Amino acid sequence: MKKFLVFFFLIFAINCISNTEAHAQRKVVVVKEKGGKGKKKHHHHKKGKGHKHGHKKKTVIVKQYPRGSRCYRYSGRDYYCHGGNYYVACNGGYQMVPPPNGLVINVLPTGNRRVTIGGSLYFNFGNTYYRQTNGGYMVVQDPH
Repeated sequence: MKKFLVFFFLIFAINCISNTEAHAQRKVVVVKEKGGKGKKKHHHHKKGKGHKHGHKKKTVIVKQYPRGSRCYRYSGRDYYCHGGNYYVACNGGYQMVPPPNGLVINVLPTGNRRVTIGGSLYFNFGNTYYRQTNGGYMVVQDPH
């Protein structure tokens, strides 16, 4: 069983490396943005006054994930990580997404910080928290 897992991991790593190298020369260009309302200014009202509404987060889709991205497969989907940002294939391009809880990476993003919460050590980068595991660093739910 151990030999099978090592073999499977090696095949997966080779596949990810060849994917990354094959696409390494493509330029990252924003091709679509959703959730904005153009250049109109939006005025907020004092508490208790005005209207209620939710702000949509901007969805960014790029033609190609950034050069040097690391490929991680989780639940049948490839996640490309670069600089702490994660990308998945979407509509002929790549959409920036938050990483799923349970995803294990082998290299933490540069600039992460060590945080102890409730006696447990976490690594934090942006809105993402990681816990060290035998296989690397697992994305976990925000411990706060």
